[in-house]
Amino acid sequence: MKSSPKRFLRIILKSVVVLIIVFVLVFVLINGEAIYRLLKQKLRPDSTRDTTREEIARNEDAERDELYRLFRNDWLYYPRLGIEAPIQWEVPQDQADDYLPHGLVHVLGTATPDINGDILITGHSSYYWWVEGDYKTILASLTEAQAGDVIVMRKGKIYFYEVSDIKEVSGEQALDFVTMGKDKGDLYLVTCVPIGTDLRRLIVTAGFKKEI
Repeated sequence: MKSSPKRFLRIILKSVVVLIIVFVLVFVLINGEAIYRLLKQKLRPDSTRDTTREEIARNEDAERDELYRLFRNDWLYYPRLGIEAPIQWEVPQDQADDYLPHGLVHVLGTATPDINGDILITGHSSYYWWVEGDYKTILASLTEAQAGDVIVMRKGKIYFYEVSDIKEVSGEQALDFVTMGKDKGDLYLVTCVPIGTDLRRLIVTAGFKKEI
C-alpha cells in the first residue's frame, strides 16, 4: 500500500523535529556551563560582580598594600563581569589550544603590560566538558562588556585598563597589533562567539589608565 503524500510529509517533519531536539540536547550538554554562566550574567548581573575589586580598582586613593593583596601576580581581573583567571604568558598562537582550558593566554609576539605595544589575551567562551581544565568558559560572559568597565592585570606591577570598544569580527579575519613603538598600547581581550562556535570573534578593547 502506497503512502499518501501527507503521511510522507508528516514522517519527514517528525524526523526533522527529532533531529532538532537531539541537536539542541547535545549542544546544551556540551555548552551547558557556558550557557549558564552567560544567562546568570544577563539575568542576575550583580550576583557575579566583584564589587570589592571593582571599587578599589577605581579608587584613586587606594592603598598599595591593599591592591597587591587583592590582585594576584600573573592574573587578569574583570570585576564587573566576575572574570578572574591566571594568565599564561608568551604562548605561540599555534599552541594556544593546549593552554586555554587552564587559563587566559597571552599570545606570543604581542606586547606585555611592562612593554610598549598592544597586548592580545584570549580565552575560551566554551569548550568540551570532558576536557580537563577550570577555565573552559571563563569568557562566556564577555558579550556583556560595556565601555567604561575596568580591567586589571598584574605582571609584577599592577596595570589598570578601561574598556573603550566592543566589536565582533569574522572568525577568519586576521588581527593586527602594534607590538613596537606605541607607548603603553591597548589591551585586546578576545574570545569566540556565539557560544559553542568559532564563527566570529568578540574583541573587547581597553585603553591603559595607570600602573602601580
